[in-house]
Amino acid sequence: MMRFMRFQVEYVKKLIQQAGVVAVPGCGFFHSVTSVEKLSQEGYSYQDRYIRFAFCKSDRTLASAAQKLEELLDAAGCLKLQ
Repeated sequence: MMRFMRFQVEYVKKLIQQAGVVAVPGCGFFHSVTSVEKLSQEGYSYQDRYIRFAFCKSDRTLASAAQKLEELLDAAGCLKLQ
């Protein structure tokens, strides 16, 4: 489980560095899975698959963030961070 948390933290750090957009790892917002067996049966749990953004910003700030994120999308529509 710690491996996923480290990955999320590294992912949002890269997002900040490459796009200048801040997100929060999902591990801070969802209940953790208590057993490795349960994790393998259900696939990744919510805290391992999602990051969160705050939308309590001005329209101008949100439009700028959206543009920066769009520049990092690959052909499948996924964020491609280096």
